[in-house]
Amino acid sequence: MRLSLTTTNACARVLALPPEKATSPRARRPYDLRSTCITNWLRAGLPVAEVARRAGNSPEVIHRNYTGCLDDSEGENNRKIEQAARLTRGARRGPGRRRGGEKPVRGADGTG
Repeated sequence: MRLSLTTTNACARVLALPPEKATSPRARRPYDLRSTCITNWLRAGLPVAEVARRAGNSPEVIHRNYTGCLDDSEGENNRKIEQAARLTRGARRGPGRRRGGEKPVRGADGTG
């Protein structure tokens, strides 16, 4: 016998939740929580592609339906870009390099 998602959810609610919670509006439709979950993932900073994969959508659908969540994070995204730029500038210098990119001057005997 194959049970529908609605029937399975109803049985699971009765088994897993106390009576006052099993009959609450929140427990009736688990699909409603999906949007909340996607919003929380986006606000937590997960990449849109990863959120889309986990939610079973395309990134285009996530962008179209959750633009408000993405727009709120512009300041945070700018901070991440600045941080990445600082790390990249520091990595390019490497050991023995100066701020302008020039190599330290060394004497003929290798001392500098």
